[in-house]
Formats: sequence, structure tokens, C-alpha cells
Amino acid sequence: MNCEKCGSPLAEDATLCSHCGSPVQPAPPVAAEPEPPSVTVLIEPGAGVWAPAPEAAAAPEEGAPAPSAPETSYAPPVAPPAAMPTAQPPFAAGYAGFWRRFAAYWIDWFVFFSIELFIAAARGIPLSTRQAMEPEELAKGLLLGLFVGWLYAATLESSPWQATIGKRAMDVYVTDMNGHRLGFAQASGRFFGKIVSALILGIGFIMIGFTGRKQALHDLLAGCLVVRRKEEPQA
Repeated sequence: MNCEKCGSPLAEDATLCSHCGSPVQPAPPVAAEPEPPSVTVLIEPGAGVWAPAPEAAAAPEEGAPAPSAPETSYAPPVAPPAAMPTAQPPFAAGYAGFWRRFAAYWIDWFVFFSIELFIAAARGIPLSTRQAMEPEELAKGLLLGLFVGWLYAATLESSPWQATIGKRAMDVYVTDMNGHRLGFAQASGRFFGKIVSALILGIGFIMIGFTGRKQALHDLLAGCLVVRRKEEPQA
């Protein structure tokens, strides 16, 4: 600070000038600049505010290698080996030929004829009057004979014998294609298949001499074999 009259420098707390003795006017206080008032600005969410997108924030920088996932060795599950069924050997046996089965047929015919005579006698029908029977009575007799023949063949061939009386006398028996005993339904199918073999002029029976397993047509239809119980020695 300087004296207003002589311009000599004065001390800050001097009241008179030491050169000219003039009183020193105190300097007016300097008003401090007022601070600007604080303003609170309310900003709605998302209005004018920038924030990086989640994808951008999570995306790696360009040129930087992407972190690789740890490699894990994959081993496919190994199933335990399933037990494979053993192949069954084909059923092999000595097949009954035409003449052996022909002889068995006549033995069965004699047995069946004896049963038919017994039934006719029980019904009071003499054998001599069978030719002069009425058509209705004749049809009943044929149906009854068919019914008895079916029960005779199907029951015995599905029994532990696996054969009728004639077949058992000729040492032959009936099996399925695997050598097992027939069920009653399969034995019944074989019996009614004989009707088809007979309707084609008996060719179904003659096929026994020409098929590989000596099967008649009714054997093929029912899936059956007629085999020998004992192997005959070859000469």
C-alpha cells in the first residue's frame, strides 16, 4: 500500500505517512465474490444419460483373443455287451416217407371205422341200411364222422404220444418245425388241412414223395413235420 499524497510506501498497519505526515485512509474492504447458488437438477432415468450396453460391456476388445473354454475330453458311455442269444441248430431227424405214412393212414382208418361202427350201433342204425339213408341222416352222419375224426387226430397228435394209433404203430410222430410237441390248435389246423389236400385230387398227399422234408400240403399249411422215432440202419 502507498501514500495517496507523496506515493511513499506505507506499512499495512500505518495510520500516518512517515514522509509527509498525511493521515492514511484505510483501504475499503474488498467484497468477496458471491458463490453461485447450488442448483439441484432432476434427471429422469434414461433421459440423456449414456451407459454402455451389456453386450458392449461384456464384449472383448477388438484384436484381443477371446478366452477359450477349458477343453474337456468326452468319452461316450460304453454299454455293457448284451448277451447274444445262441443260435439254435435246426431240427434234424429222419423224416417219415410216403409209404410209412400210407400204412399209418390205413391203420388209423381201421380204428376210425371201428369207432364209427360203434357209434352207428349205439344210434340203432344197422350197417346194411346206411346206403338207403335219407340225405338228412347221411349229412348228420358225415358231420358226426368229421367231428369224431377231428377229436381223434387233434387230441392224440397234441398228446405226449404226438401220434395217432396208426402213426405210433409205424414208429412216427408229429412235431412242429423245431421238434416240439404240437398244441391242440396247431394239430386241429393240420387235420382240417387234410381236407384241402384231398380236394385237389389227393395231390396234397402225393407231395410227401417230392418235398425236401417229406411234408404233405397239410403239413406245410400247419408248419408240421412227421419224423421217425428210430433211425433205420442204412444198407
